[in-house]
Amino acid sequence: MRHLCIGDLHGSYDKLMTVLENCKFSDEDILYSLGDFCDRGVQNKKVLDFCMNLGDRFKPVIGNHDWWLYLWLEHYFDPNRLSLNETESIECWRDWNGGRNTYKELKDEPRDWLEKLFNWLKPIPFARRLGNKVIIHSIAPDKEYAWRNREEWKDYTTVTLEELQKSGLMYDIVYDSNLWNRDVIQSCKDYTQIGYKWPSFHQWAVDVFGKEFNGDTIYIIGHTPLDHPFYDRDRGIIGIDTGAFCDKKNGWDLEGSLTILDIDSLDWWTSKDKEKHSFKTEE
Repeated sequence: MRHLCIGDLHGSYDKLMTVLENCKFSDEDILYSLGDFCDRGVQNKKVLDFCMNLGDRFKPVIGNHDWWLYLWLEHYFDPNRLSLNETESIECWRDWNGGRNTYKELKDEPRDWLEKLFNWLKPIPFARRLGNKVIIHSIAPDKEYAWRNREEWKDYTTVTLEELQKSGLMYDIVYDSNLWNRDVIQSCKDYTQIGYKWPSFHQWAVDVFGKEFNGDTIYIIGHTPLDHPFYDRDRGIIGIDTGAFCDKKNGWDLEGSLTILDIDSLDWWTSKDKEKHSFKTEE
């Protein structure tokens, strides 16, 4: 049995099937996910059906696009309950952040299927820990400071999407940062965001956030679409979001891929080729 972690899916069902074939995904394997199941891609329902049908073998964490989807479903079932800010967040998702594709696919689905999806999203946790590895969508600048002095939320692997939304902590700057922050990844030596001619890392981010990184915890993160996966050992960060939604046939100028990582062996595969790569060989 392998523990595999897949990068941001963003409605890219074909690439999902390809990378699972490339890594020889079997019925014995457990699939972890960095979230962001939908948006920007055009196969959102197929991705959701596949993930939901894996049952207990699929172990995702919350992504910012999953929170947007959750908000829209709340609005669907109870349009009078959301605040003005939440309604504006739904508009931001649908009109400017790729949610339009998801909305078009799901808006006419049967109510019972949407209810199944809503209930499936509710228990997804903020993060998961597997040994010394933490699977989390993004990461706040100070790593775990979000849970210092917050005893009721100390075990962040048990904090679910439903709890974060109901409690209002989803709007707390610390928790919010763990879904949206890019400062930490910009401090990594091998960071290059897909489509940008930026340096391999930002020295200002190293100067500001580099001192926060110590200990033996390794954080596996997504959120920022990279032109290649990387492992920054000094920062304890593995980035595996490689822009699966970037697809020329769907109107994108760039061609991205989907990356999957064996959490234990640090082997990895992409949807671009069948070759097995490994971060271990880089040591």
